[in-house]
Amino acid sequence: MSPVTTINAKANTLTTTETSTVETTITTCPGGVCSTLTVPVTTITSEATTTATISCEDNEEDITSTKPSC
Repeated sequence: MSPVTTINAKANTLTTTETSTVETTITTCPGGVCSTLTVPVTTITSEATTTATISCEDNEEDITSTKPSC
């Protein structure tokens, strides 16, 4: 599943949420005929939040952004 990214520009935060499903495979062979069944076991949700800060100092690595008026 693709990650979902939410940006809160006012609070300068970036939150990325990704959901993964854990599955298990069950194989049965009644009467010598085998069949395989894949079933979901659980869903895992992971979330990462990044906070951005704006500085009035010069930063050589940040040459593409617009600096705020200080």
